[in-house]
Amino acid sequence: MQLTFSPNVKSQTFKDLRVYLRGSNLFFFSKQKEVQQLNVTSSPQAKSIALGVNASF
Repeated sequence: MQLTFSPNVKSQTFKDLRVYLRGSNLFFFSKQKEVQQLNVTSSPQAKSIALGVNASF
């Protein structure tokens, strides 16, 4: 999932500016509570969150 915000910047420094927040494996749903708490046969699922800025000069 990614959320992007593009502020309306009127500046001589920036032509374009975007701020984004990206995440993966943020939610895990299961009917069995044990599956959510313990996963013996494989490595745990890693969550990742990234915050960034794209700027054009």
